[in-house]
Amino acid sequence: NQSISNATMTVMALGTNNWDLGSKFDTSTYRFTPTVIGHYWFVANVQYTAQGATRSIMQLTKNSTPFSTVEAVQPDNTKTNIMAAGMVDLDADDYVTAQVYQDSGATLTTNNSSSMCFMMGFRVDFEAN
Repeated sequence: NQSISNATMTVMALGTNNWDLGSKFDTSTYRFTPTVIGHYWFVANVQYTAQGATRSIMQLTKNSTPFSTVEAVQPDNTKTNIMAAGMVDLDADDYVTAQVYQDSGATLTTNNSSSMCFMMGFRVDFEAN
């Protein structure tokens, strides 16, 4: 679980790797660094353990600059679940993080399940015709 402060963009603390070929994801900085130039597809999701956020933002960043941002407004008494996805060109030393924001008026806690709070990505190869 991770505490997400009110009205603060926060890097998701994804400290567990389920599948990490080549050790590209750093569990201490929560960054994916590709080491191989290419086009990459990423998806990130967050769910909070309780109701509360009226507005939530999930974003994927390249070197701390957003390349995919999703904002959701939640009705009262519903759990917040939000997902962002996008493709980005990366150099070998670029990095990608997932960041979240909520404005419930209080700190919210993320769901500890790896199926509810995650970031995943892969390199996409294109063939020229």
